[in-house]
Amino acid sequence: TELFEHRSGRVMTDEAYRAMGGIAGAIAARAERIHLELSDAARARTPQIFTELVTLGEGTEDTRRRVARARLPDGSETADVLAAYGDARLLSFDSNPLTREPTVEIAHEALIREWPRFRRWIDDDRENIRIARQVDEAAAQWEAGGRDPSDLYRGGRLAAIVDRGAPSRHAWTGRSVAFIDASVEFERRRREAEARTTNRLRRLVVAVAAVASVAIVASILAFLAQRRADDEAEAATMARAESETRRLSADAARLVGSNRRVALLLAAEAYGRDPTPLTLGGLQTVLSNTPGFLGYVGGERAFRDVAWLDDRRVVAADDAGLTVFD
Repeated sequence: TELFEHRSGRVMTDEAYRAMGGIAGAIAARAERIHLELSDAARARTPQIFTELVTLGEGTEDTRRRVARARLPDGSETADVLAAYGDARLLSFDSNPLTREPTVEIAHEALIREWPRFRRWIDDDRENIRIARQVDEAAAQWEAGGRDPSDLYRGGRLAAIVDRGAPSRHAWTGRSVAFIDASVEFERRRREAEARTTNRLRRLVVAVAAVASVAIVASILAFLAQRRADDEAEAATMARAESETRRLSADAARLVGSNRRVALLLAAEAYGRDPTPLTLGGLQTVLSNTPGFLGYVGGERAFRDVAWLDDRRVVAADDAGLTVFD
């Protein structure tokens, strides 16, 4: 068709064929002319349609790809593009033999190699195209699994998609959009649930710390109260013991003239309970007034009187004078 349109009169020449770049060049030239003849809105939609019709090569050439018509963007602009390139036989139309769903594909792979504008669309958007295909495959798996939340994107994988934004020159499928939206919503709910759990744990920790503080304070107060009670009980016991000791010493002093034996026992008991200068002095007083003690101090000698010089020494008096015993 392109050669016929470049005929010379009624003749199609070899010169015209070579000038067009052969069949491949003719295909590229016709695709470019159709693109320029489209409306502005249709031209803006064309990259989205054509990049969807390409399978990206991984170290190999890019090839054509048959897709369901439903995968392409809706709207009159898409219909205009498909009609224009279909009439030029640069796009072919068929249906899926299993589902009978209408399909679209590029008629000649030479269009991918030879049409410079098409090559720029692919090369400039190659990474976005690859991401969109991955998202669509994940979305298909998500739908096939009954939209199970475990199939959604999350974490860093989802963040990379969201931060990158929608690919600029080719269409997301409806299920891809639904898949990403569901992933974002699920991640938002998950983060809110984690935040609520964290807040509950924080409040629980604060409550436990408060209860623990109260318990510690209560334990300290109870300990101090018990310590104070023990101290008071000990002080009362000591006071009773001191009172009893003083009573014993007083009774010993009172009985020293009438009942020296009992007085000695009481004075010795008082000193045994509380060996202080007071009880020692009481015991010494009783001993000093006991005749048996006077004789014991001097052995064969009898003394008229005995007195204590200190805790260990005794002074005794008789007709010979004073004698100190240690």
